[in-house]
Amino acid sequence: MRQAGFRLALFGLESANQTTLDRLVKGLTVRQIEDGAKAAAKAGLDVHLTVMFGYPWEGEEEILKTVDLARRLLRKGHAYTLQVTMVVPYPGTPLFREMDEAGLLTTREWDEYDMRRQVMNSGVAEEVTKEAVRRVYRAFLHPETLARRILSTRDPLADIKFYWRGFMSVVGHLKDFKG
Repeated sequence: MRQAGFRLALFGLESANQTTLDRLVKGLTVRQIEDGAKAAAKAGLDVHLTVMFGYPWEGEEEILKTVDLARRLLRKGHAYTLQVTMVVPYPGTPLFREMDEAGLLTTREWDEYDMRRQVMNSGVAEEVTKEAVRRVYRAFLHPETLARRILSTRDPLADIKFYWRGFMSVVGHLKDFKG
């Protein structure tokens, strides 16, 4: 892909728990996602991870596994960017139907389906979920991540602008998910 001119690869990590990946019918194992991100980064692609928290069947232990994997992939340079959100069961999806039938939806105010708040009852408090999101985003500020970014600078002026936009985005996300 890199030789064909691609720069970015999107990896839907979603969760570091195989039970969740199976319920979402991802067709992948956690190991395959991790190995794929490592291989793509090694090939020179910028890996963008998507991570989600708030699955009603996941508890704090499962959330911690996902936090740890996402942070590790970012710190080790196997992920370049990421997006972390709270799970939203959109109308028309199998997850929405499942949550609706189980009586787990907490609102039908569609404006609240913005990935920044829980819209269904979960196995953990919303604050625990939001703290998980913040912990993953704070991995951008980890010394290992920062050092890796500085050492991998390709075009100093363009990269500084990119890093500034990224820093402001992380700050914004940390505010979005504050307690």
